[in-house]
Amino acid sequence: MKNAVLWITMVTLCAGPALAADVARLPDVYVEGVPTSYENEYNRGNALVAAVIQGTFYDLGPTYQAALDANGFSTDLIYDPYGTWPEMDDYLMVLVSTADMWWTYDWAADDAILSAYLDGGGTCAVIGQDYLYTRIQGTSGFPTDYLGIAGATQDVNWADEEVWWDGTGGGPLDGLSGYVPACFTDNPFFTDEIDPAASGVCQWTSATVPFPLEGGAATPTAIFSAVEFGCQDAAELEEIVAAMATWLDNFSPTQRSSWGRVKGQFRK
Repeated sequence: MKNAVLWITMVTLCAGPALAADVARLPDVYVEGVPTSYENEYNRGNALVAAVIQGTFYDLGPTYQAALDANGFSTDLIYDPYGTWPEMDDYLMVLVSTADMWWTYDWAADDAILSAYLDGGGTCAVIGQDYLYTRIQGTSGFPTDYLGIAGATQDVNWADEEVWWDGTGGGPLDGLSGYVPACFTDNPFFTDEIDPAASGVCQWTSATVPFPLEGGAATPTAIFSAVEFGCQDAAELEEIVAAMATWLDNFSPTQRSSWGRVKGQFRK
């Protein structure tokens, strides 16, 4: 049974003075400047999807929520938290979808909350096109300290419309592969190349990049992917999410020291 539903009204921000790269990337979006309502869902669940969307391209939050639910989770969904998150102790897994608005979103408060959550025994997957834009040069911060990214090369895949990927051997998606069609009506892919500090997530190729490049990084408690898996077929996405959850050991809550992890499994 759902708890109270909270509605948040957000207005898409028009970019002010911008770098040349920003201007080249700004889409002719169909909702720019129009007030857009999204529904935060609190299901008293044991997983959480946080979607950074702001009403510009395409909302993949419900897609990841459905994939987690199909894998046995009960999943809450929030939008653009900007440091305002629900109580985190009960969540076995947090998945952050960052398909949208990377050039204006301020990650500082969210980074602090996610860092504390991971320090407390949580697990986290961050997925999205160009999540690293303007916020990492491969030297410090949440992406390097918690997601295992040693460095990144921005926009190796420039304005492409399709991506193929194969799971990196020994990583969370080992043995899996897929084709990612374009799902953003007003913006193509600007995929980054990732230099993982340890295990990689996947290698990707595309029409403009026909040779394999690394697509993400993994640590024992967190996964990052520069490939946007949410555009894939629902059954394929469910398999990807299951592999990530297994890698992060979310199906063995009793092995965790935090009482919140265990409590989340038996809460009525």
